[in-house]
Amino acid sequence: MSLVANREGRSVSVLSIAAAKVRSVAIVDVLNEAAAVAFKPNGRRAFVAMYKSARVGVLAIDGTLGRYETANVMPSVPGSTGSTSRPTGL
Repeated sequence: MSLVANREGRSVSVLSIAAAKVRSVAIVDVLNEAAAVAFKPNGRRAFVAMYKSARVGVLAIDGTLGRYETANVMPSVPGSTGSTSRPTGL
């Protein structure tokens, strides 16, 4: 499975990958401009960076299906365009 953020479509495409064949399985509406998407290490959730709304959405992953969890949308730091870290942890 692969996920693709669709900025203009305000959605995330769910792709199935088998052998050398890739096919679209679903399109999940995330209600905001999706800029990027990343899986949680256990593969049960994915996080969607929503650039214009400065939020992070959560997709529940079940097999080849993705479901947007509106109750789990998290705000990011106002005015930020990304995250940074420092070696000192400060």
